[in-house]
Amino acid sequence: MTTTTLKAFAILILLGVVTPGTLVAQSNDSPVVGGRARLLVETGGLDGPLAPILDESVGSDSFGASIRFQTADVSRWEAGLDAIGVKLHRVDGELVCVGRVCGANVPFSALDLLASVPGIERVEAAWRPLLRRPLADTISEIGGHTAHDLGPALGLTGEGVLIADFDQPIDFFHPAFFNADGDFYDWIDRNGNGTFDVGDAIDLNANGVADEGESASVLDATEFWWDEFDFYEENNNGSYQVNRDWVYLDLNNNGRRDYGRSAGFSESDATYGEPLFIADDIDRDERVDADERFIALGSSKLSALVWGEDSYDRGS
Repeated sequence: MTTTTLKAFAILILLGVVTPGTLVAQSNDSPVVGGRARLLVETGGLDGPLAPILDESVGSDSFGASIRFQTADVSRWEAGLDAIGVKLHRVDGELVCVGRVCGANVPFSALDLLASVPGIERVEAAWRPLLRRPLADTISEIGGHTAHDLGPALGLTGEGVLIADFDQPIDFFHPAFFNADGDFYDWIDRNGNGTFDVGDAIDLNANGVADEGESASVLDATEFWWDEFDFYEENNNGSYQVNRDWVYLDLNNNGRRDYGRSAGFSESDATYGEPLFIADDIDRDERVDADERFIALGSSKLSALVWGEDSYDRGS
């Protein structure tokens, strides 16, 4: 990993721990040390009862943290931190900061001293509780794994099954609601590394040349969930994961996938928008090799939409 990449990675980690509470201006009577940081130290860190839900940001005698300073000229406050053993993160000699919020390593023994260090507004631990998503606990209890395995074993494909879903409004332009019944397309290895990468071309017109508008962009299959404490997301990184994400062609090069009537698409257009694809990963090695192709998504899986007294039937 290059030092430039390392610095970018460190900043991304810092962004991940800068919570809304860290960014919002703090009232005079708010504590300098955040609740998670206090909880870590008071419960003994890796030697305490929280050990099963701690992450790699917590060490045996210190923890990773974000520190918000009173001003953006952070270096003027650094001497006070050095005096109590708190070290700000650096890459190639440069501080890893976003505005006036910087990453740091805080010894447990220095926690109570931070409130007296000049220039500090807020300190919060990088650690966040590793909460398990509900299905992780319930899927075995309801026989979910067994049910999932029954399909292939009994030859059940879902063909001919019609489902009525009583739900909140869905995004009927979502790629998951389109069938992979389009044509197969070759791709062009622009960087010559023998495997597909975002930015390689999908040969839409089959002329063997990477033409304008054929550069592949990724559409992440991002998952969202929340609880009473926070909002969470997974897989929203712009990196293509075979058998999970989709690929699309940004035909007009505007940096997003266009779809729907407002963008000029209709029933006659596959996926109601710019072309969508999934990989035909024949050998299931989680990458698209030179001899593998992409399948275009085409027809909608939805037959009709009903909202109140209004009904829309596909094709009408």
